[in-house]
Amino acid sequence: MLSTIYALLCIIVPCSLYQLIICKRQNKKQENKAIHFVWVYIFLLYIYLTFSVAGIGSIWDIGHYDTIIRLEEINLLPFQSEGGIMTYVLNIIMFLPLGFLIPLIWKRYRNPLKIFMIGFGFSLSIELCQLFNRRNTDIDDLMMNTLGGQLLDILFGN
Repeated sequence: MLSTIYALLCIIVPCSLYQLIICKRQNKKQENKAIHFVWVYIFLLYIYLTFSVAGIGSIWDIGHYDTIIRLEEINLLPFQSEGGIMTYVLNIIMFLPLGFLIPLIWKRYRNPLKIFMIGFGFSLSIELCQLFNRRNTDIDDLMMNTLGGQLLDILFGN
């Protein structure tokens, strides 16, 4: 419980300070800023929960194992996962909020290519982090997460 609170504070405090600085520099209406900040904190909570669910571990996890990267835990062949179709569906669902929240919060990211790159980059960072903490690194996860980030745009357009 204490580690969860600490992790959340490590995210929220720097972002709050950043937002205070931005507020001082910009002269937007107070109402718009408040709504924007609420969505930003929802997005931060989503990022935290995604990292928690994905089990990316921490820098201290690297030294706990005999080898840093284990080739047997890396799957680079598409659609060869052992988890079945439910794994694909859950990975898509996990990234749906990313494709919704980013364009909602920041207008400059209302572009399918930018959302694709953000979804791909975020998923790739998770998969690379999983290399170091006894989690499987899977190309299927990368593909399905990226698709999840794009799915709302594919279905409904901009």
